[in-house]
Amino acid sequence: MQAKLPIYLALGLSLTPAAMAQPTGYPTYDQMVAQMGAAEAAHPAICQRVNLTQKYGLAKTWQGKDMYAVKISDNVAQEEDEQAFLMVSNHHGNERGTVIIGLRAIGRFTEGYASDPQIKAIVDSTEIWIMPTCNPDGYWTSRENRNPTRSVDLNRNYPFLWSSPCNNGNKGSGPGSEPEVKTVMALSEDQRFTKVIDFHTYGRESLYGYYQRGCPNHQLVNYLRAEAIAVSQASSYGGQVRGPSSNGEHYQWQLGNFSNYAFLTETNTTHSPSITSANNEETRIWPGTLFILERPIPVWGHVVDARTGQPIEVNISYVENPFTQGERNRSEPGFGRYHAWLPQGTHTIRFSHPCYMTQDIQVNVTATSTQLDVQMEPACAECAMYNGSGINPTGFDCATLPVLGTNWDSTIPTVGSTLSTQLGLSTTAAQMPLLGGELLIGMGPELVFQAAMGSHTIGVPNDNSLLGALIYAQGFRVDSAGAGATLVLFNGRAVTLGIKP
Repeated sequence: MQAKLPIYLALGLSLTPAAMAQPTGYPTYDQMVAQMGAAEAAHPAICQRVNLTQKYGLAKTWQGKDMYAVKISDNVAQEEDEQAFLMVSNHHGNERGTVIIGLRAIGRFTEGYASDPQIKAIVDSTEIWIMPTCNPDGYWTSRENRNPTRSVDLNRNYPFLWSSPCNNGNKGSGPGSEPEVKTVMALSEDQRFTKVIDFHTYGRESLYGYYQRGCPNHQLVNYLRAEAIAVSQASSYGGQVRGPSSNGEHYQWQLGNFSNYAFLTETNTTHSPSITSANNEETRIWPGTLFILERPIPVWGHVVDARTGQPIEVNISYVENPFTQGERNRSEPGFGRYHAWLPQGTHTIRFSHPCYMTQDIQVNVTATSTQLDVQMEPACAECAMYNGSGINPTGFDCATLPVLGTNWDSTIPTVGSTLSTQLGLSTTAAQMPLLGGELLIGMGPELVFQAAMGSHTIGVPNDNSLLGALIYAQGFRVDSAGAGATLVLFNGRAVTLGIKP
């Protein structure tokens, strides 16, 4: 059943007289934002217009514009335990036809919800986010963001592979330097999208993976190519696919940072289609959007603490296909929900966290979706690790991992504890009392700390260059009474510096 579109979207009519020097039939940016607000007003139960600039406390664009998106969901005011989908358009402002794709998608989901069972099923099971333009300053006039001091190709500015020699565009002064890119990144870190589609023009083909002309590609590039072919076919593009034009692109950052189902589709046959052509192209590719939304997630589930049932953000990797370009996959912290996009066959998925026992779980991936829920066992009551001798408390409190610019509290076990018995020694605590101990913490020259037993506070540098760095602790030793022997309780453990508040 075809959803009925609002008349101004279906026909491409402007909401105000066409005195705005806009291409015929295209809305201005302000009209675009107004259309998003009109969708919310007409369907408040399932649609919200969100000012992303305000939501995440970010800078406006160079021309002083806020960035907007629409969220569509059956319980739109809530954060639900559902897959999240992102549609973005118009990273390149002159590729104006992609704006119509986003606006018409908003109309299809909201207007069709009450009458189209397929649309209703998708909206009821998915948190849908749509950004009709990611380049409000450059919209319809400029490929780049029009900042006269540093005009940047926003689709070359994303941090993942930004410094690659295959990033051949005007990539900006640094990775993620532009407010438009920061906004998309903030939304994505918040929502942890399961699926992403990024629309551009032109070419009528789907793009996948990383740059392929002399630079390394994704470890599952053949799987990604097969999925891109399926997206292209569903979009009526005959299975036409290719690798990207550069590194530093938005969908590559999504793929590298979240290991999600992320592709770029080049639409139409010109950068500047007429409004009639843009509307016709949107109708042509709409089945491709539905295909992505309904594509089964190969493996998904939740990761929780086995003791408390509370969600945990853990690292997820694939043993047989290890990441090679610094990619990441993580369960999201709100519900512990995760996804693993893998080809059919047998795979071993690794779930790891500094304060929990690593789990390697084998799963048979089929054409349907497999739910795999994981309960993580704490390494010990106060966060521990495994080594050849068994479980050894490290003295770290997992609830207070180090954060940039804050103090990190660490407690080293005191005399009288029973660490020696946990080493499997035949002697008792009375025969071998713990007389002394030492903890060495290091991360190169930036953070070096040494302490005896007891509670200590360690200052963590407020330096963004350390963000995500690993801190290694080693050398805690206990001396036995009389003999002076040294027992090394652990050889190393790493924790990750947190996000700066």
